[in-house]
Formats: sequence, structure tokens, C-alpha cells
Amino acid sequence: MFEKLWNQFRRPRSDAGPSKTERQLEELNERVREFQRKGQYEYALGAAVEVGKLVEKYFGAEHPDFVWSLKDQAFFEQQLGDYRAAESHYQAAYDAAQSLFGAQDVETGRILHAQGKLYRAAGDHQRAASCFEEGLGILRSTG
Repeated sequence: MFEKLWNQFRRPRSDAGPSKTERQLEELNERVREFQRKGQYEYALGAAVEVGKLVEKYFGAEHPDFVWSLKDQAFFEQQLGDYRAAESHYQAAYDAAQSLFGAQDVETGRILHAQGKLYRAAGDHQRAASCFEEGLGILRSTG
């Protein structure tokens, strides 16, 4: 199912290769991952924000890369201790994933699980448990 959905959002490529925008996204995403590997979360957050802006501008908010940029932003904000911003971005990623992939999709479950980790780090064990339970239920059901 994911392959079918992904192909729906991919732009047809000419023999010339990826578009300028696609190359920019690839470069920005590589920067995000490089900063993450180095533990430079502030820089990774900045690059993830740029990814989100670029995807939204050229492909729209109903695109898998937009969901993933929100999830990345939330993770980096969490690492930087900005739990309120992280919560907001995890919720936006969850809402977008439900809309785009479906409520029982593995990506939706992963986002809930990540949000549970945020709540656990913030000391909100009741909300953490709820997210873990729902997220793991989705992940288990998708096999």
C-alpha cells in the first residue's frame, strides 16, 4: 500500500533526472541526517524546518515528506528540551499522518510511539502510556 501511495505523490521524472526542488530536498534531508548523527540538534532542527517549508510550497501539506519533516522537527525540539513545541509538532504530524496514510498505518503508530517518548521524558506517564498503548497496538496490527 505504501508503494502505491508514494507513487501517487512522486513527480514524473524526465530522463534529465530529479528536478531542482527534488535535489534541494535531497541535500537538505542529508544535512538533517548529518547534523543528527553529530548530535547538532539545533542545526538539524533548522534544516528540518527548511525541508518542511520547501515540501509544503512545492508539493503541499498532503505529502509524505511534509509529515516526516514535522516528525523530525518534533524530535529535535524534544532533544533540545522544548517539549511544548515538540508536542505541537508531534500532534501535527499525527493528524497529517492519519489524514494521509490512515489511522491504522505503521507511520501513524510510529508517531504515536515517539509522542509517548516525549510524554515520558516530560514526566507525564499517563499520557505516555496512552500513546505507547495506542501506537504499539497499531504497529502490532500492521505486522
